[in-house]
Amino acid sequence: MYNMTFDAHENHNLPVTVELALDGSNREDLDAHKAELAFEGTVAEIKQGLDKGIRIDYDGDGSVLQQLPNQERINDNNKSAEIFLKPGSDPQDALRWLVDHLTIRSFDISEPSLHEVFVRTVEARDAELTAAGLAATGGNS
Repeated sequence: MYNMTFDAHENHNLPVTVELALDGSNREDLDAHKAELAFEGTVAEIKQGLDKGIRIDYDGDGSVLQQLPNQERINDNNKSAEIFLKPGSDPQDALRWLVDHLTIRSFDISEPSLHEVFVRTVEARDAELTAAGLAATGGNS
């Protein structure tokens, strides 16, 4: 499991540092592969170059979000969700689908949250470690 700590608000001009801490059943592996990751800079610098997401507030059964065509990842917070589509997908097509399946109270195309930046970075790091044969065995999610 990964834990994220940061000292910032979603204000693009504030400095932010993000550190990665791993919790796992195999403590020796974690110690051997000192897994620490830090972002430093402003929120705008950290998010630069990342795909935009869709943020919605909705009413209805959020479990249908998993059926959204062309979705790559969904961070559902119960009546509010951050949706990332596969590259080349049209957000307007997603909106049409969402309106047919939920009551959409708001729809916004926006930058990814710091949580999403963290998840993407950890996944990329894990893929690199796996490719190099160094991935820790336990605690990864």
